[in-house]
Amino acid sequence: MLSAHSDHIGVSKNSVLKDKINNGAMDNASGVSTLLEIAHEFHHAKEKPKRSVIFAFVTGEEKGLLGSEYYATYPTVPIDNIVANVNLDMPILTYRTNEIIAFGATHSSLEDTVSSTLLKNEMKLIEDPMPEQAIFVRSDQYSFVKQGVPAVFLVPSLATEVKDALAVSPQTFLAKHYHMPSDDLNLPIDYEWAAQFVEINYAIARDLANAPERPAWNSDSFFSTLGKD
Repeated sequence: MLSAHSDHIGVSKNSVLKDKINNGAMDNASGVSTLLEIAHEFHHAKEKPKRSVIFAFVTGEEKGLLGSEYYATYPTVPIDNIVANVNLDMPILTYRTNEIIAFGATHSSLEDTVSSTLLKNEMKLIEDPMPEQAIFVRSDQYSFVKQGVPAVFLVPSLATEVKDALAVSPQTFLAKHYHMPSDDLNLPIDYEWAAQFVEINYAIARDLANAPERPAWNSDSFFSTLGKD
């Protein structure tokens, strides 16, 4: 199952800017658009995946993962039939990188699949750069993790050194545009990189859907105990 949240934080009452609407271009229209394009790729693929793929566009993430929590509690298929969740939340597409973070990957066999697929696409899987922030439990994938479903949360590297003067670095985005009205289409979105990011995520989803073995939690992971009676 692939997921992305479609909500943002609404209107900023205290913003000093004339435009007080938080459009959420990167958070999370970029994730929703990526998911739509992945669905398009699967629909037009010559070979269909061996497993079914669910595309979940949830809401209420900014209010506390409400939409994904509801779906994980009342799924449209038995929760045991959902072998993995790949979540897309705020991929910042204003700069290029050859490194991808898969938050939570070290907790399950998803790490091997994601790393292998990235290498085949000339990308590198890098470690969580800020483990102290516990990002893995702060987006929609955690709703499924709590039900015992192995998951990863994929974003481009947040530590990339940006040399293109026209690009917006992840550090600048987080400092000046995150949860602000300026997170809009006036940002220098790199649409070629966005298309490449789609292809990378499609390849990961396809490889997971075709893998002979379902993903499993690592035995030493805390999350391996969740979702069990």
